[in-house]
Amino acid sequence: MTHNRNRMMTAVLAVVVLIAAIVLGSGTNIVGAMGRLNDEPITGDALDRASAAALAHTGEGEVTDTEVGDEDGYYEVEVTLNDGSKVDVHLDESFNVIGEKADTEEADEADEVEDEIDEADDDGENDAADKAEDEAEGADKPITGDALDQASAAALKYIGEGRVTDTEVGDEEGYYEIEITLDNGRQVDVHLDETFNVLSEEAD
Repeated sequence: MTHNRNRMMTAVLAVVVLIAAIVLGSGTNIVGAMGRLNDEPITGDALDRASAAALAHTGEGEVTDTEVGDEDGYYEVEVTLNDGSKVDVHLDESFNVIGEKADTEEADEADEVEDEIDEADDDGENDAADKAEDEAEGADKPITGDALDQASAAALKYIGEGRVTDTEVGDEEGYYEIEITLDNGRQVDVHLDETFNVLSEEAD
């Protein structure tokens, strides 16, 4: 019984190893195929035309890498310049140059950071930071007393209609800010200096 059990376990183990090898081999092929799809080189006549256009644009160097379907254009041609630096030249489908970008590790890292920030914004991860910043700046301070009367009168005279629905001292656009709701329901912010002279207005 023990001998048979050992033989059975050996057979099962062999099958498991075989399946794992097949799966790993397929996974490697899939990853390789995806890599080729995501970074497909330019070929044929398109390669000649894209390379010629990129080199004409840079005026020197040699083509060291190419890509179809780049996010910055239809074609991307990497040119290594005479001083050893690299630049990515982006072209449209008609081989017209639409832009270029230095190809450095620093630029790649900057792009990665920018992508991470964009993803964080999309996921709402920066909402807490924005809220904390707003709280640090403090709540709006309303205008009070005689200053409220003078600022309101000056703003209403300037606009010619509506009613005061909000006020603020220390606005970034002026010393006072008066929010006026117009007769049609729209709102406008009127900015005044310390002596209640109107500086500007903007739609709220």
